[in-house]
Amino acid sequence: MKHRIFNVAVLLAAGLFWVACSEDETASESRLSVSDFYPAVVMEGIEVTVTGTGMSDMTEVVFPGGVAATDVTIVDERTLTAIVPAGIADVEEPLTLRDADDVVQSRQMMRKAQPVFKAYQFTAAEGAMMGTNMTIQGSDLLLAEELVFTLEDESLTMGSLDFTRKSNTDIKFMVPEDAPMGEGVHVKLVFENGTELALPDLEIINGNIPDDYREPVSRRAIMLNDFEMHDDDYYHDPAACIYNTWWNPADANGECAGIIKTDEWDGNSYMYYQRNLAGWTLSCACYDHGTVESIENYVIKLDVKMDEGTVWDGLMKGLQAVIGDHWCWIGDNYFPEIYGAWFTVTWNLPADFTGDYEIGLKPNGFYGTTMVAGVGIDNFRLEPKE
Repeated sequence: MKHRIFNVAVLLAAGLFWVACSEDETASESRLSVSDFYPAVVMEGIEVTVTGTGMSDMTEVVFPGGVAATDVTIVDERTLTAIVPAGIADVEEPLTLRDADDVVQSRQMMRKAQPVFKAYQFTAAEGAMMGTNMTIQGSDLLLAEELVFTLEDESLTMGSLDFTRKSNTDIKFMVPEDAPMGEGVHVKLVFENGTELALPDLEIINGNIPDDYREPVSRRAIMLNDFEMHDDDYYHDPAACIYNTWWNPADANGECAGIIKTDEWDGNSYMYYQRNLAGWTLSCACYDHGTVESIENYVIKLDVKMDEGTVWDGLMKGLQAVIGDHWCWIGDNYFPEIYGAWFTVTWNLPADFTGDYEIGLKPNGFYGTTMVAGVGIDNFRLEPKE
């Protein structure tokens, strides 16, 4: 009888402990908190998305400078959107949320954008030549939505989806073949809220445009490897990773299978395979990519260029993409037979690859039968599904 009473007491205690833990977890989930917001550099009138918990009971969103938002939409318990009000501070401060019981602040900092032009950078020695890449360098450029060229009564507008790359410090694009041509072309950036930034005039000259079928890299892309040096963390410079001898062995002459090459016409850097490489054809784990929320909402994209005359001879077999040490089967015949021009391939993630996934410093790359000589790859990334 004593044993039975003791066992019942233990079961009751365990049940009470489980109920208490469940209540604590429920209370924690319903209590107001801020886990993240985007973007962190903002302008009056743009939308900011805030994630956390307890959003349904939120009563006020306060931006840097103590300015409360007047246009707030509660999407669900974990998400809200707010339109940036006028008068926010241009110094970094946390975002503040209030409800009837709590006042919470984000760990992440926010500030008002103050766009500034610094310089043009050209890949063609002649300057802004049609069909070549150029870069606008500056600060607080991430919210730019349009680039406008005007000469007398002729005008051309490029949308941000046509930019090759966009970060907070540079915008890279190909000078369009239908841009106004000549001296004194007026140039301006237009931002999400309609604010304009006038840039120095350009002389746009005619040029030969090579075939290029690449899709633009979106600003929401998670760049795993792009083989470029950048001065902020929106894109990562993986140069230290590409010569890891355990996956990119040198031959008798000390040359690696994969090398960095640069396109002469636009200055773009990419990985080029100068001889066949099997097994690990790309591997990098030198940058902390953090955690990807709802990874099932992304696809894999890779830019590819194959030299004329590249011969696969049935070697295009069994490719696997590795995302944060998670192996994703791609299969056979993974590149279309397009030669002499850049193009973009897209692969879906496995159906069971779901939820919030921490890539962190885990390896990213490709493993397969062979990456043959004459293939170039660039911009290995995760892109949000369209």
